[in-house]
Amino acid sequence: AGSQRIIFTAQTTAEEMAQARGLVVTGRQVTMEAPNRTRVVVDFVTKNPAGEVFFHEAKNGLGAMLTKNQRIAYPLAGQVGWVPRGANAARAGLEVGVARQDFNLVFTRVLIPPS
Repeated sequence: AGSQRIIFTAQTTAEEMAQARGLVVTGRQVTMEAPNRTRVVVDFVTKNPAGEVFFHEAKNGLGAMLTKNQRIAYPLAGQVGWVPRGANAARAGLEVGVARQDFNLVFTRVLIPPS
């Protein structure tokens, strides 16, 4: 019998952490567009029992940084809103093309030891 290798990623670990807090994952790799048309893809989307939507960005390691587009779009989305785009947004239960004002970003830095 061979040994089984367990592979951890920042996203799956962050999803497990969110679920442990009672959040339900409704979608993954969801595209959002800021008012200046900058697009980014959030790692996953959750809802809490009250129906509030949360957008999760997971990074692995101390050196992992937000991308250029993330540094531009996330603050804009938090200040003036954003628009869900694409099939993954629809699968996550978001109305594609309809501007939203809620932008609850959860940033999780995961430190996964090398295998």
